[in-house]
Amino acid sequence: MITLILAIGVNSICLFADVKFIADNSLNNHDLKEYPLYFVWDEINYKELLKLADIIIPNYTESLLLCGYRANDDVGYDVIADKLKMLAKSFVITSYVENNEHFVIVYDHILDKLDKIAYEYLPYSLAGTGDIFASILISNYLNGYDLYTSSIKTIRSINILIKANMHLKQGKPLAIEQYLDKIF
Repeated sequence: MITLILAIGVNSICLFADVKFIADNSLNNHDLKEYPLYFVWDEINYKELLKLADIIIPNYTESLLLCGYRANDDVGYDVIADKLKMLAKSFVITSYVENNEHFVIVYDHILDKLDKIAYEYLPYSLAGTGDIFASILISNYLNGYDLYTSSIKTIRSINILIKANMHLKQGKPLAIEQYLDKIF
């Protein structure tokens, strides 16, 4: 039974009844110098909130901080996965890099299965990509896809969106509305 969505941002916590997720893309990695993410997490007792979640969606840097590492530590996904399994039921870690290859790490507690999904890295930064990733993933999952399939579909959708938005100046918000028919 899915019971709660919990979306955490720098200045707010939003609760949505009837679905149970934590989707956190509160700060991008460029903001860490100005507003340390661990401070935000400590302030709202983040680890206690994780226990409520069926799925968390941190990026690699956020997963490091959740597990007690520093943002720039180099820690393998298997070590992080073992620690995250103690904090949350299932998780999807975005932006994991190993040997110059890019991956999304998916752990589904229902299947007790850890997957490493490779994706085509596009060296182009658009604001909101992590938030849109979490939103599309949640949409896919709530539409009945398992977490692995939801992740594959989301990776494909994000790839389409980034390629379609490469005409924008880097750092601009990722446009999504005109591409909805291509990603769902």
